Parts: sequence; C-alpha cells; structure tokens
Amino acid sequence: MKNPVKVLWDYFTFKRMISSIIIHISFWISTIIFILSGVLGVFSGILIIVSSIINGDSDILLYGIVLGFITIIFSLIAPIISIFLTRIASELSMVFFRINETLTEIKDKLPDQPEVT
Repeated sequence: MKNPVKVLWDYFTFKRMISSIIIHISFWISTIIFILSGVLGVFSGILIIVSSIINGDSDILLYGIVLGFITIIFSLIAPIISIFLTRIASELSMVFFRINETLTEIKDKLPDQPEVT
C-alpha cells in the first residue's frame, strides 16, 4: 500500500490526475441533458402539430404539421448524435490521461536518476 502522504502530495503537485473522474461525471450529466432535450423536443413537435390543427387555416395547417414532424425527427436524431460525439470526446480525453498515468507508473518503476540541469 502506498504512503497516504505521498498520494496526497502527488495530487497537490499534479502528478496524479483526478480529471478522469470529472470526465466520467460530465459525460453522464451531458447524456442526461441530451436525452431530456430530445424528450422536450418531441413534446414541442407534438404541441406544434396539435396547435396547428386546432388554430390553423388550410395553409397554416400543412406548415404546422410538417414543422411538427421535422421537429420530432430532429429531436430524436440530435440527442443520439450528441451523445455519440460527447462519448468520442470523453474517450479521447481519457486516452490522454491514461497515457499520462502509464508514463508516471513507468517513471516510478525506473531507478532514481540525477536530474539534468
């Protein structure tokens, strides 16, 4: 087991990163936000269709129904694409931090060498 003082010192001197935890949390928060925005978009599309049926002339009726269906379609597609792109960005960030952690572990396993000034 590692010395707790050394572990704390590594965090305070930025030798160990806590960003991977933050990346995980931000991914899940953004996923929830994207899903909620998609659900709200679908309800908005339904409201557009219903309001155009209730209040519309023949010209406005067609535009309202088409606009409502377009809103629903985009509200279903946009969250999927957004979650996918957020996942890619999160994974790329995680790769950089994992590379840093691996290099730190390799450095810790190497024998101490004098610093070059």
